[in-house]
Order: sequence, then structure tokens, then C-alpha cells
Amino acid sequence: MIQLMISEALRQKDGIFDKWKADLNRRGEAEFLPFLARTGELDQLFQAVFHYFTDFQSKRTEQLDEQLVRLLKENWPPVFLNMALQSFRNAIAETMVDGSTEELDLPIFFKTLNEWMDAVINLISHRAAESRNP
Repeated sequence: MIQLMISEALRQKDGIFDKWKADLNRRGEAEFLPFLARTGELDQLFQAVFHYFTDFQSKRTEQLDEQLVRLLKENWPPVFLNMALQSFRNAIAETMVDGSTEELDLPIFFKTLNEWMDAVINLISHRAAESRNP
């Protein structure tokens, strides 16, 4: 399942990005407009999360961690970063369910996807707590 998820994500990266941005804009347009306007940093966040999702090398986890720590130090709200990751999860799920070239075992797919993304969401919570209590 993991290899299928990775290959589909790589094949449909542009669509995932577009759906991620649309979902993020829809969910955060009022409260988080200043952060939504920082498109360069959002693009970097997408790249870091996408590479974490598609490449199991430890350097990808380190790069994502560094990106999250930097954004938290720049006073990006943890709730916005969590929302961005939830939007990424939504974009992956929608893209794969609608556009996969192979049959997905949906219970296994969603269990795997949730475990993957929950690890990053937990990382944000951990890093946010560290930044409040240095």
C-alpha cells in the first residue's frame, strides 16, 4: 500500500498541490489571511511535507522538522500549521481516491495515511510546546 501511495502521490503532485491550496484557502481565509499571503513559505511547507510523505530518508524528516521549527519561531500559529497538514491529508485522500490508477483498499489506505500525517501533526504540537517553554 505504501508504495502505491507514494507512486500515486508522485504522479499526481500538481493536483495534490492545487487541492491543498484550495482547501487551505477555503478553511483559513478569514482568520489566517496574513499567512495565506506568504505563498513562498507555504510552497516551501508543501514541498517539505510532500517530500516527507514520498521519501523515507531521515533527511526528509529533519528538513520538515527544521521547516516547522523555523515557522513556529516566526510566530506562525500552531493551529494554522495543523490546519495546513489537515488540508494536505485531505488533498492526498481526495486525489488518490478519485484518481488512482489501481484499486485502493480504502480501510488500509486511510489507516496508513492517518498514521503518516498524525506523526507530523504530533511533531507540530511537540515543537510548539518547546517554543513556549524553552
